[in-house]
Amino acid sequence: MTALQKVNLGTPPTGADGDTVRTANTKANANIDVLSTQATLTSLSPNAVRDLTAADMGKRINFTPTADATVHFAAANTTGVDQIVSVHNLSPTYDITMSVAASSGDTAPTIAVIKPGELLTYETDGVSIWRTIGRKKALDEVVQGKLSVVGALTASGAVAASGALSGQSLGIGAVASISATGAYSGASASYSGNVTVGGTLGVTGQATFTLRPVFGANTPWDSGNFNPSTKANLSGANAFDTRPTFAGKTPWDSGNLPSPQAALGYTPINKAGDSGIGALNVNSITTANYIVGGGGVLLMYDNGGTGSIGFRTGGPYKYFSLDAGGNGTALNGSWVNGSDARLKTNIETIDDALSKVCSMRGVYYEKKDAPGVRCVGVIAQEVQAEFPEAVHSIKSTRPNTEGPVQPVEDYLGVSYGNLVGPLIEAVKILTSRVEELEARGRT
Repeated sequence: MTALQKVNLGTPPTGADGDTVRTANTKANANIDVLSTQATLTSLSPNAVRDLTAADMGKRINFTPTADATVHFAAANTTGVDQIVSVHNLSPTYDITMSVAASSGDTAPTIAVIKPGELLTYETDGVSIWRTIGRKKALDEVVQGKLSVVGALTASGAVAASGALSGQSLGIGAVASISATGAYSGASASYSGNVTVGGTLGVTGQATFTLRPVFGANTPWDSGNFNPSTKANLSGANAFDTRPTFAGKTPWDSGNLPSPQAALGYTPINKAGDSGIGALNVNSITTANYIVGGGGVLLMYDNGGTGSIGFRTGGPYKYFSLDAGGNGTALNGSWVNGSDARLKTNIETIDDALSKVCSMRGVYYEKKDAPGVRCVGVIAQEVQAEFPEAVHSIKSTRPNTEGPVQPVEDYLGVSYGNLVGPLIEAVKILTSRVEELEARGRT
């Protein structure tokens, strides 16, 4: 509140040096103006929700929102010092949220939501702060924050809690109590709802169930649904006069299925010399073994200790095989690639084929893991420089033999068949040049 002014009465007994009559009256009037702003709240019932103004200070404002609404305070620096205003929410359903004036920078009150039926009183310092100083609820109470009770809490009606109910102890009249450690004590207890036990449930006395309980979704045996005296005693050897069934299924035995594999046409492979379907160790085989019969035969055999796998159709020499060294063999045939013009698009004749072919070498070489074995071919990197389409990366688990163990980059491989096209165009260029030289010689 703005400070009140005192009239200077001057030096007694005459007071000649004090305030004049007009000055004294001016101070008195100013004091009345200050006190008027501190008068008892008056009521104002606009009902329709709107923002507050400085003229609403010192009043009780009644709002009846028809939906959840927001009401803005007047800017604190426009209201005067130590002003108060009460806002009463007359709606039975909707909330009013109090907010500071836009761009005012004011500090909002701690309780900003006025629930249905509530009346909240706010004060301002007249500078930049709004505070909640009073709250009244007509009927049902809703606590928006935490409710802490230092002393005893007494409820004459039922107590319902949607969350955890905790404390030093919980007493239920003079009938029962629950201690802080969770121990229940009382003469007796009855509960008609569902109980979920997150830990261990211990029963020191007798437990009686009006309905048959289930454990792990299974109903236990008892005298009502299972009489052990009428069932077979399995303590010793037992015989069945008829074949039993389990879940409607008849079990396998020597009378109805000598061997499940034989009944289904399977022959397990467990050792060298066995034939059928199963796992097979190629290194243990000394003669050819046929795994699949019929027109097409898959061969797995040991060829001088190298181990090979092959496909064969028809006569004994018509097959394709791969040996352990990575070499493929087509004994009486060849590997054919699709090359039909109907399968291709963007067809272009290879240009400058002769110079590109001349930049590559045909070489003899030995593989590092097969010294002494002479081979003939090309170098993939040289081919890649001119015809990258004929070079492919090969994923390999081959160990690095040069230096310490480290990741090995993909090796390069050459599709030799793809080099036929460049060679054809190179020969055509050479043929053209030869014919041109021959023509000159004849003239």
